[in-house]
Amino acid sequence: MENIPSAVHSITDGRLTLKKPHVDFLKNPPHVIVTYGPGNRVLLHNPTEYDRLIERLFGGTTGMLDADQYFVAQRLENVAEIAAIDDQSRMRLSQIFLDRMEIKEKSAKIYAVTAKRDGWLELHGASFNKSFDDAKDPWLRALSRLVTASRAKQTG
Repeated sequence: MENIPSAVHSITDGRLTLKKPHVDFLKNPPHVIVTYGPGNRVLLHNPTEYDRLIERLFGGTTGMLDADQYFVAQRLENVAEIAAIDDQSRMRLSQIFLDRMEIKEKSAKIYAVTAKRDGWLELHGASFNKSFDDAKDPWLRALSRLVTASRAKQTG
């Protein structure tokens, strides 16, 4: 897969216009699934890739979720929203996601970063540099343990 550069986007009144490389990365869907990410990030998922991720992390799970599954499910499933993308690559983020990125202004800059390995587009607010302090992030630690367990099931 080609390198897709990070980009600065403007967001006004919750409306975001995605740049072409990012729409292409998401495989040009008519809508995306919007979820919480690690730190103050918001994640945009292609719907098919999102379904694969959920199946990979939680497929075959019956009964109560373990602590890691519950923690990640809260962020990937329980706050997930569908956001339509129009023919000009515009979409609207709801207030819950703007709050997640700490966007308080009517118009602000956000940063888009492709997470190729994970298949999602990360949106970062003003605290972009702080959001990469992943070593302490409980979301990433829980997700990492789930992915490791998923891989072990596949190879075991």
